Amino acid sequence: MKLPEILEKEFDVFFSNLGYDRVTNIIGSSPPFKNADYINQQKQTIIELKILDKDFFRDGGIIDRFNATVVVPQNIDASGYGVYKFSLPPENRENRIDTFEEPLRRILKKANRQLKETKNYFFEGQGDGIVLLAINRFVSLHPMIIANLISELLKQEFSSISNFILCTPTTSFFFDDTQRYEPICLTRQHSECTHKVNSVSENLIQNWYDFTRAGGHSNSQQSIE
Repeated sequence: MKLPEILEKEFDVFFSNLGYDRVTNIIGSSPPFKNADYINQQKQTIIELKILDKDFFRDGGIIDRFNATVVVPQNIDASGYGVYKFSLPPENRENRIDTFEEPLRRILKKANRQLKETKNYFFEGQGDGIVLLAINRFVSLHPMIIANLISELLKQEFSSISNFILCTPTTSFFFDDTQRYEPICLTRQHSECTHKVNSVSENLIQNWYDFTRAGGHSNSQQSIE
């Protein structure tokens, strides 16, 4: 795992190269509201960075929304047979047994407030807000599963989040089609997003891949089959 402070400085460089400013560089380090991280005032786009550096499934768990159990191997032979385990989490606020949804909801709730208050300050409530979630060695769940869960939550709540981007700056995954290890960066385009938001999201993703391949997150990759 890379220290979150180091990872954040790398994203500072990434966004600066794309014409985004640190919000605190504009309004000071102690603003009178809960601010997001980056802003491009010309594009009226605000970005909040959230680093996921806690693995909620080290001991396995449950994703209630998908009726899924996440297990971890304990004593497994070469054929994959053996003992797996998972831990039963406490009930969440909806009286459902779930390991990850409530922590993820809290992360999105905080990001939603930061984006909302920053939009109110700079753009009178207008503009677009994107949350970028960077997975820092949280490898018990594939990013696609996390992205699906984020999509489900954003359909119901958090109107100040126009879209999200999920990336893996410290982990590469093996792709069968290219036979290579690559980091993952993805989003979910949906009808609620404007063409502008979808375009900004896709451009950020392509630029992030270029940044990563050029060593922007150097010496931090682990590989996952």
